Amino acid sequence: MDVEQVMSATQAAVERARSDQGPSLLECKAYRYQGHFTAERALKLTYRLQDEIEHWRGRDPILSWAAKLEERNILSAQECAFIDEEVAGLIDEAVTYARASEWPDGEEAFADMYVTAYPGCRKGVRVERQLTYLQALREALMQEMRADPNVIVVGEDVRHALRGITKGILEEFGPDRIWDAPISEAAFVGMGTGAAIAGLRPVIEFQIPTLLYVAMDQLANQHRNFDT
Repeated sequence: MDVEQVMSATQAAVERARSDQGPSLLECKAYRYQGHFTAERALKLTYRLQDEIEHWRGRDPILSWAAKLEERNILSAQECAFIDEEVAGLIDEAVTYARASEWPDGEEAFADMYVTAYPGCRKGVRVERQLTYLQALREALMQEMRADPNVIVVGEDVRHALRGITKGILEEFGPDRIWDAPISEAAFVGMGTGAAIAGLRPVIEFQIPTLLYVAMDQLANQHRNFDT
């Protein structure tokens, strides 16, 4: 949250490396002003006090750096305002271009997609159904849960079905097979590994694909070492 502190720490790390003293680890702590995902505001999910958010807004690195530049007579308030206007103009221009662009051809959504016959489908019969990814995932999950009582679902907000894949599953299969997990990807991936070792067939849902990295130790070093 402080440009000069980051620069100072980085310079020290570079000097350390160049003097053969080994590598350094820089931990740059920042604060996320907005919600964890875009729908938080619409869902009225609150887990932080407004005073906390305002406190960290007071440490905004862009605003604090601009203030320091003004104090040192490097940039004037007018020059800072000009930069803000220029950046805002670039963003507005990009948004205008995006909104004015033509929508892609809907037929392209199914390009390079293939369908395999599901159990019970007669050999040689071509499947012509078209589903979105969400619909296909939900249908496959429902089929497996109806066929095998050992299939369970573990993930964040799976009972509320924020992503839609688990919509209606809680009502049909009950809370014993739908487990809401805390915001700890490594923890519930580890839980899934243990459940699989014990004979269950867990389906682990991540809200955001990049959160897989948080659980990489569990996936690469724990789960992979078991034939589950």
